Amino acid sequence: MTPLPNDFVPGPYDVICAKGKIAKCHSGNKFYKQLIQQAIPLYSNADSKFKKSMIVSEVVDEIRSRSNANGGGFVKRKSGIWYEVGDHISREKVGQSLRDGLSGQYKSSARAKKRRQEIVSAGVADQLESLIKRNSFLTRRINKLSDAAATSVEHQNLQGTISDWEEAEVNQTFSQINFELLEAFKKNDDLLQQFSESEHCHKLLL
Repeated sequence: MTPLPNDFVPGPYDVICAKGKIAKCHSGNKFYKQLIQQAIPLYSNADSKFKKSMIVSEVVDEIRSRSNANGGGFVKRKSGIWYEVGDHISREKVGQSLRDGLSGQYKSSARAKKRRQEIVSAGVADQLESLIKRNSFLTRRINKLSDAAATSVEHQNLQGTISDWEEAEVNQTFSQINFELLEAFKKNDDLLQQFSESEHCHKLLL
């Protein structure tokens, strides 16, 4: 780092390399943030390390070209003395800021994708329930599953426990009915077609 004159005061375009309110509110840091936001799309589309490096250099040069004539730029105060941090630290800071900006975009994109998936899942679940209600066989099997679950819960509430034999019987009932439901879908092309069309439509709507 290069020491700056004793009377140095960060100018309106100098970037203070520090944490805290003073650095965050400094006009140079605000201008730097704007530069980073403008550079993020270019950095994201850069297809080589060389191009990314050139974008970093452009941001560093823009700050230094606007800084005070007495040697400002990317500055840091240490033990009461102001320093210009040098090429390595300034480039590292710019590169990290650009990567952080991209990371924020990726997170937003991931959250939006998750919300779309939840909407699709809810729509498909509603359609599946509608299909089941329109099919008498499926309805009977679902009702039997519900009755088995209710009987198991009621017995456990009364007795405080459930025997291994009773638990095995309930599990066998669930497994058998699940198997029958899957087989019903496999053998009924109309059900599968309706369900597939419904799933496709929900995805198109998004």
